[in-house]
Amino acid sequence: MRQIAFVLLATFLLSGLTVGVPDSAITGPYRISFDLGLPHDVYSVDLDDPIIDETLGGVKRERYLITITNDTGLSFLTISVIKLGEAVPGISGSAMLQALDSLDSDPRISGFQSDIRTIDGTSGAIASGTFATTEDIYITLYHAVYMLPSDPASTIVQIVSTYPWNEGTLQLLKTFHVEELRGSTEQEVV
Repeated sequence: MRQIAFVLLATFLLSGLTVGVPDSAITGPYRISFDLGLPHDVYSVDLDDPIIDETLGGVKRERYLITITNDTGLSFLTISVIKLGEAVPGISGSAMLQALDSLDSDPRISGFQSDIRTIDGTSGAIASGTFATTEDIYITLYHAVYMLPSDPASTIVQIVSTYPWNEGTLQLLKTFHVEELRGSTEQEVV
């Protein structure tokens, strides 16, 4: 009986090693947390240096980018937090959905779908489609966007993923959270 209990305990502990564990990364004034539902050893998280520039119309913006790459190199995911220097009031999930729907006119995208979805506790939008990278290579792409709840007038969050829906993308969307850290400018994967 003791041997059976030991085997069950060992199996439970080892199975826990392969279950996804939440990640956290700090980029500029934002802590971004998520769980892909995958073991940490099958992907890597990279932080780009912040980019501070201006839009064509002269609006200052700060862009923070996190890239998550599957160790096989076949799947990737990018998370962008874009802080605009001026407010863009009234952007709702349905307005973001209309913007994403414009992607449907791209002839390289087939099977296009879009919908409003709650992301990080607020209304956002998501689109998906199969993208033809070359004549014989196709990838399914998911593009989600929402306004940061702590700054809904001027901070946009975008997520672009090629991870399969049920193997990374859906789990990320369900667990995704951005927290604004006042006064922080560091970069680190936690």
